Amino acid sequence: MRVISECIQSIKTLMDEIASASVQQSEMIVSVENRIKEVSKVTESNSAAAQESAAISNQLSHQARTLNQLIGRFCSRFPTDSSAITPGIPPAYAFMDVFKMKHRTAVIIVGILAVCTCPWVLTNDSSAAGLALFTKIYTAFFGPIFAVLITDYFILHRRKISDSLLKDLYNDEGEHRGVNWAAIIAIAVGAVIGLFNVDISFFTATIPTALIFYFGMKIMPSCANFRKGTTLDK
Repeated sequence: MRVISECIQSIKTLMDEIASASVQQSEMIVSVENRIKEVSKVTESNSAAAQESAAISNQLSHQARTLNQLIGRFCSRFPTDSSAITPGIPPAYAFMDVFKMKHRTAVIIVGILAVCTCPWVLTNDSSAAGLALFTKIYTAFFGPIFAVLITDYFILHRRKISDSLLKDLYNDEGEHRGVNWAAIIAIAVGAVIGLFNVDISFFTATIPTALIFYFGMKIMPSCANFRKGTTLDK
């Protein structure tokens, strides 16, 4: 009987341990379920944050594309608009110098004359070929004019031009009065050379024009006034 009682007591103790372990296991399951719920909430929160971040990123990308388009439009229009406005400046100064008029009056006259020339007609298909030819023809003068300016400033004057010299150049009674025929002839010859191939006229006409201008300044009697203050002045 004692053995049976001990066995029964041992079984009860074992059952109690099993019940206690079952309770602990239930508590652990509940704790794990709570942890899973917390993780799920964090995941949902991260998912919402990710969606919000994606929306902000898309908005920033759209704004960047818009800004890029605006910059592209500005860069494409600025040279065109500048080239359309800039040609009106030299004629205005020419009117001011020749006719002794105010800048505002000269600009208004140049604007009226520009409208009267109907520049929009030149962009038509029927006029495009003539406009292209005209552009190529006057482009042939750019290289020779550039050559004369560079030769005069860097070679003849050695980059030394005083204020008194500049004032004298615009003085009708000054030492540099008259026409510099060496420059006129050099530009004319250079333009003729450039017209043989207007696509590369800037390169083909620059050096010949510079040489003609330099030696013309050196040997032409009519350029004696313009040799004063240069390296050719004796």
